[in-house]
Amino acid sequence: MTMGLAFGVSYLPFILGIWLFLGLVFSWWLLGKDWPVHVFFHKYWQWSALVAILAELVVVIVAIYLKK
Repeated sequence: MTMGLAFGVSYLPFILGIWLFLGLVFSWWLLGKDWPVHVFFHKYWQWSALVAILAELVVVIVAIYLKK
């Protein structure tokens, strides 16, 4: 939403699709290496939160910079 409000465009569906595709690839690869399913989902959940926080910070900083 922040990107849409600041720049009038939102790439959220595109970014979400890429992230879900990466999750599919990582799940296939890591579960093939005998990772327990619950460990994979816990790690994917943590990385999803970190990526979301980083993306939000980048968008807010760029929006503040461009508004000046």
